[in-house]
Amino acid sequence: MTRLAILALSLTMGGAAQAAPFDIVNTMRLGGCGAQVTTTPVSRAARLDEAARRIARGDRLAVALEAAGYRAASATFIRLGGVRSDAHIESMLRDHHCERISQPAYGEGGVAQRGDDIWIVLAAPFAPPAVQDAARIGARVLELVNAARASARRCGSTAHPAVAPLTAAAQLDEASRAHAGELARLDRFDHRGIDGSTAAERVGRTGYAWRLVGENLAAGPTSAEEVVDGWLASPEHCRNLMDARFTQMGLAFAVDAASESGVYWVQTFAASR
Repeated sequence: MTRLAILALSLTMGGAAQAAPFDIVNTMRLGGCGAQVTTTPVSRAARLDEAARRIARGDRLAVALEAAGYRAASATFIRLGGVRSDAHIESMLRDHHCERISQPAYGEGGVAQRGDDIWIVLAAPFAPPAVQDAARIGARVLELVNAARASARRCGSTAHPAVAPLTAAAQLDEASRAHAGELARLDRFDHRGIDGSTAAERVGRTGYAWRLVGENLAAGPTSAEEVVDGWLASPEHCRNLMDARFTQMGLAFAVDAASESGVYWVQTFAASR
């Protein structure tokens, strides 16, 4: 799920801007804006310049980003109206937008100017997990899951005691990989496969002799930590994760930047016969 935080503020004054507002944003990020200091500057991105120009023409942020061919994990824009000088730009940003311009996640930006009005777009670029890191990421998810299972917790209204850790199973990875690839390729989000298959049937196709199967899906997270946090925050997914009957786990993710959510995750739980 692409997450877009949208902000549009307008202040009206007169005059003309005299210097690059992008440079002012970076000076403020590095030097401190209010109580917030960000240690990394944002890089200028031509596609975000294009997005800013489209917003200036009236496009919504999500529409402008898509039209510019830029996929963001999160983004925002700021409109400054009636800009008179560099000092005026800094004053308006400091008075109204410190939280936005200081977000560490925003690594790229773009600017458009029309007369005395300036539009600044800031974005966290879509940064999906790398396929070559799949084994490491799968191991990290298993580590996080077992850390969660080691402590009692509530999943919604249900209290769960601490339970035994899971072990990795290559066949469950295989079943997860088949479904994740399909979800990404077809831009779907469903426990049933396009052929009508269930998670248990997909596990059975790998030769795994199961007596119990469960499955968690996620769409949008870009890291092991984010996906596990999301599952733990959802009562239904949390209950699967804390189910003492499951003894093994498999995991896979698939990436398709052209799809709605970008990254699709499948976590398969099972107990063998």
